[in-house]
Amino acid sequence: MHRQHEFMWVARFLSGLPSSLDGARSQILGAKELSSLSEVFSLLRQATLPSSASPSSYLPHIGGEQ
Repeated sequence: MHRQHEFMWVARFLSGLPSSLDGARSQILGAKELSSLSEVFSLLRQATLPSSASPSSYLPHIGGEQ
């Protein structure tokens, strides 16, 4: 039950992101296992740092996919 509640919060958080983060949102939602809300926030924070060079480097591989 807790996992479903966490998923609802992650989905709500991701749905409120600007379209500029569509690539990151898709990568998070496409992972085999959905990250916790704090992990998602951390990944998005990393994705928005000025050192991000290209959309393909937004996020590290998550959910066990490579």
